Amino acid sequence: MLAVGKRRPCCYSIVPFSLYKALAADHTAKAAWSKLTPAARRDFISSIDSATEPDIRQRRVEKVCAVLRRRANT
Repeated sequence: MLAVGKRRPCCYSIVPFSLYKALAADHTAKAAWSKLTPAARRDFISSIDSATEPDIRQRRVEKVCAVLRRRANT
């Protein structure tokens, strides 16, 4: 898996601290996050991790929270 570009050898994703703080502040998004599958969580995390600039990274965190809020409300 590492040879084809996977960054982590294990199945657990490490949540970026900025996303962790944002989810702690937004209970609706946190509830939706807890219902996600591990694969869906990894997709969100890899999207955030792929950002190189801090401002882009923060925008992606905000976007993830917005998507999770929408999922919780539907």
